[in-house]
Order: sequence, then structure tokens, then C-alpha cells
Amino acid sequence: VWGRIRAGVSAAAADQAAAAADYQSARQSLAAQTMQAWFDLGAAEKLVDLGIRKRDSFDSTSKLVARRFELGPGNLSDAELAKADAENARADLEQRRDDRDRAARVLATLLGEYPDASRSAAGSWPSLNRSVAAGLPSDLLRKRPDIDAAYQRIRAADARVKVSHADLFPSFSLTGTGGRTSNRLADLARSSFDAWSLIAGLSAPLFDAGERQAELGAAGKRAEQAYQNWRSTVLDAFRHAQLLGRFWQVDEHTYADIAHNTEKIAALSAEIEERFTDQARILIVGMSGRRVPYEVFPALARVAKAIIVTGASFKGQDPNEVRRQIDAIGLETPTLVISEPRQALELA
Repeated sequence: VWGRIRAGVSAAAADQAAAAADYQSARQSLAAQTMQAWFDLGAAEKLVDLGIRKRDSFDSTSKLVARRFELGPGNLSDAELAKADAENARADLEQRRDDRDRAARVLATLLGEYPDASRSAAGSWPSLNRSVAAGLPSDLLRKRPDIDAAYQRIRAADARVKVSHADLFPSFSLTGTGGRTSNRLADLARSSFDAWSLIAGLSAPLFDAGERQAELGAAGKRAEQAYQNWRSTVLDAFRHAQLLGRFWQVDEHTYADIAHNTEKIAALSAEIEERFTDQARILIVGMSGRRVPYEVFPALARVAKAIIVTGASFKGQDPNEVRRQIDAIGLETPTLVISEPRQALELA
């Protein structure tokens, strides 16, 4: 009568929906961790390749300096310094190989395989065959399963508040029975021995020492807690989205000023490092439609796991020429050049 059973059914349905959303959230989290591990392994392998070239270069230089010293024009300090550089390059290479093996084991563990270092991420970057659908970031966040799970728990908690409130009122019951009764087994086949009963009942709490009121108050607090958990989940999602979309903006006037001023370039690079510290994972450059000077890319590389350069940041230049100029900087951080900003967001 008071909707207690209906509210209980609604609470159970919301719990089921929350469990389903938790399952989808776990699947997406596993997929995201696997992709991150794959990118980390790819970056580690690139660093190993760079370390090998660095070692070979220092070995060649060390041999040339030692040969120069043996022939007379060189001096011993240059030879020892070149040898030390070569040894440091070898040690750095071994460290990078350890990092690469560690990344391979992480990926193998996420894939449910034996955690050895045999897996490789060698290959090209994935191609983007579709664009990101237009819409607000808040629209995308509403599709997150963890947010949906938190919202379903609010609905379940609200429904249980209704159940607790309905328990304060009297409950009605109606019981009916039917059959046949007789002292003789043969009479049970006759319709004249039919019997039935219908009983109506009314029960109401007279004295429970405030138990139902306390349960109603506890249900309300649980509903409030569910709301706070949902709020925390949403805020955390916005925080992650903000970190994902961080990019550095330089307006054209400032760029024209700093492009030929070494001191301003150094100051801007220092500000980038101070602003992002070690929190940024992916930096998308050029989303503001402004051009960014190449001189600040080393500072970006020191604070980013990966850099995505959009077409807006090179404004009409040939993308291949942009890639060539960025490659000439010699960044160890993986850097991609993408013409379409929406594709940059999808890749990130």
C-alpha cells in the first residue's frame, strides 16, 4: 500500500545496474592500462635504440681521441674523458634496457601472460580512421561507466530510504487457502468436501525503542554518502580530463617576440616545467590555434610522456617539414604530428 515492495524492487534493480556499470568500468580500465603499457614499452624501445646509437657514437669518439693521443697531438685528459663518456653511455644503455624489460613484463602481466621480457611493441602508430564526435566534455563524462555506477547507487540508496519510511506505517496482509478436508481418504474426491479460508491482517509497530526511526535516519545518511561518492567520482573524472587536455598556448605576438630572444625562450621553458611538473602524461600542442616555437619543445619533452603536435601549431607548413624539424631537435619523448585536432584528442 505504501510502496515498500515497489521501492525494494527499484533498489535491487539499481544495484544490478551499478554492478553492470562497475563491470564495464573494469573492462575499460584494463584496456586503458594495457594501451598505456604498450605505449610505455614502445617509448622504452625507442630509448634503447637511441642509447645504442649514443654508445656507438661515444665508442667511435673514444677510439678517435685515443688514436690521436697515441700519435702525439692529443693529450691524456681528453682520452680519459672520452673513455669515461663511452662508459657512461654503456651504463645508460643498460639502464634503458632494464626499463624496457620492466615495461615488457608489465604489458605481459596485463595480457594474462607469463611476465617475461620477450614481448615487443615494435611497429607503427595506430591509424585514426574516424573523428571524435562533436559535443561538450561533460557529455562524454556522463558516458563513463564509473559515473553511471555511482549514480545508480544513489538511486538504490534513495529507494531504500523509501523502504525504511514505509516501515513506519502499518502493514496489511491478506492470506487465502483452499483445498479439501475429510477424515476418510475416499471423500477427498468429492466436491462437497471443499474448504477454503480468507484471512486479512493488520500489523503496526507499537513499541520498537526507535529502531525504525533509527533505520530511516541511517538510510538517509547512506543516501547522502552515495551522493558524495558520486560527486567525488565526477570531480575526479573532470580532473583526469583536464590533465589529458593540457596544452601550452603561445599567442602569435608573443611567439614573434620570443622567436629571436634566447632569454625569453629560456624563461618560457622554465615556466612550462614549473606549471606541469611531473603530472602531465600527454601534451597536445596547438589546440588553441596558436603557433608554438620549436625552441620550447625540449622543455615540453622533460615534462611529458608523449607530445602530440596538431596542424594548428604549424599553420600551413608541410607536415613532413614539421616532422623533420622536430626530429632534428633530437627529443627522446615520442612526438607525433597530426593535422586534425580532433584526431589528436582521440589519440590522447
